[in-house]
Amino acid sequence: MPAVLTLLRIKNLALVEELEWQMGPEFIAVTGETGAGKSIIIGALQLLLGERADKSLIRTGADLCTVEAVFSGNDLQKLNPQLNEAGIEPCENDLILKRTLSSSGTNRQFIAHILQDRTITNLCSRPRRN
Repeated sequence: MPAVLTLLRIKNLALVEELEWQMGPEFIAVTGETGAGKSIIIGALQLLLGERADKSLIRTGADLCTVEAVFSGNDLQKLNPQLNEAGIEPCENDLILKRTLSSSGTNRQFIAHILQDRTITNLCSRPRRN
């Protein structure tokens, strides 16, 4: 099964105080009225993949913004060589990505609950060492 987004959690990003969204197996598109929050969802995914971020994205009155996603599927096992090289446990069928931004400017990225100094995009796009 190809890797698909199965869960998205957003806390204190832009106007969103807290959101947990589980995608069903037949989910294929995001639609909605203008102002419904589609851009915030896309922005959250971009943050997880390494988009530049600053503290202005944190919801007014909050000190910390968190975005977390679970991707599921057998295709994720293709990432195991890069995960192993980075010291991360190989994934079976799920991969959890998380990013936090604090009002003090701290920016943290986690892959499979392990704090990383690079994003999943950087980890997977760099050449593997032989």
